[in-house]
Amino acid sequence: LNTGNTTYKAVQQASKCVAIGPIMQGLRMPVNDLSRGCTVTDIVNTVIVTCIQAIAGKRGQEAPAGWESAAAAVSGARAAAAARG
Repeated sequence: LNTGNTTYKAVQQASKCVAIGPIMQGLRMPVNDLSRGCTVTDIVNTVIVTCIQAIAGKRGQEAPAGWESAAAAVSGARAAAAARG
C-alpha cells in the first residue's frame, strides 16, 4: 500500500493530472484510504468516490459507467471556484 501510494503520487505530480486513490473494492460497505499527507482536494475527491460507491451499493449495482469522469469534473469545478476566490 505504501509503495503504491508513493508511486501514484509521484505520477500525479509529474503528469499534473488528478489521481484518486487508493480505491478499495470488494467490501460490503464503501471504505477508502487517505494518507497522512493528503490535501483537502484529496479528501474531497475520495469523499465523492465513496458517495458514488455507497449510492451504487444501495441500488445493488456497480458504480455507474463514467463515475471517474464525474468525480474529476466536480473536483475541477471546485478547484476553479477556489482559484477565483
